[in-house]
Amino acid sequence: MKKKNIAFSLVTIIGTGTMALSTSIPAFAEETKVIGTFEATIIDVQIPAMTTFIYNPNTEEMIADNLNISSETNAPIYANIQDINVSEESIWKPELVSPTKYTDEQWNNLIQSKSQKEVALGLSPLSSSEWLYDLEQDNIWNVKTKIGTIKNHGEVNVKPILKAGTSFTTENLLTTNYVFEFGLEEGETGVKIQGMNGYALPEGTTATASSYYGGSVPSQATDGNLGTVWTVPGFSGWIQFNFPAPQTITGIQLASNASPSTNEVYTVYGLQNGEWKQISSPTTLYVSAGQPNILPEIPVTRGTYEGIKVDVNGGSSWVSINEITLIK
Repeated sequence: MKKKNIAFSLVTIIGTGTMALSTSIPAFAEETKVIGTFEATIIDVQIPAMTTFIYNPNTEEMIADNLNISSETNAPIYANIQDINVSEESIWKPELVSPTKYTDEQWNNLIQSKSQKEVALGLSPLSSSEWLYDLEQDNIWNVKTKIGTIKNHGEVNVKPILKAGTSFTTENLLTTNYVFEFGLEEGETGVKIQGMNGYALPEGTTATASSYYGGSVPSQATDGNLGTVWTVPGFSGWIQFNFPAPQTITGIQLASNASPSTNEVYTVYGLQNGEWKQISSPTTLYVSAGQPNILPEIPVTRGTYEGIKVDVNGGSSWVSINEITLIK
């Protein structure tokens, strides 16, 4: 206590005495490092362990409970559908196929043997103010696909959907696994094309092709407009895109049309160090006539590529591509 009084007295004298006005008091600065630790955000999401649905082939009606996704994460998170598969414990084990393998009319007219063997499964995100961004797709049939971004402490719902035949002789019990992935939202990383997954090719990409018909030039497959098209006057062809800077991708998606409707085979090649190499298996997809079909994604070997080339066997149709997007 005595020290405090002495110190206080000294300060009073310096502040009021005549000597303080004529004496320079030296000033100096010292640096202090302030080190802070930012801990990692904990991703905390709750989803049901099990849910059920009933499909009535007589009315083509599917009755399914909503899957509630509740985030306790203190940050916005993305939700992806990573995989949909038939569980090993399932009594009935059909093959899971793309819904575009058949038209609606063909699904409704599948014979009994095919109805027993093939089903398409997907999910539908339900509209909610708890999504950070507008939903890009009403129905999602592809795996490794983004469902949407959930707000900080948000709660949303998705619902299982299916495409199936209508010819079943007995009741079947199907057990499947829907695998979801959640992570911190990184934000938009490119230009989106309505209805398509992934991102448009970067500005400055050059497009060349084996050939083209009339004004349906290669650049129309990367102009962001589903109403324009690159067309080849023949049943096969290729289109090549060279990027202004290397792009890391895990797949591509195409919008296409055919005349007449047909199954087409797509094979993707990637450019690395000036050399082309095949980066996808030949993928057969059904393309209907008269409209741009947004086709299922084509997975490729994950890598960083200077360009990609898509080889198309159009079957009984001239080759056409409206748009292409990159899945990152």
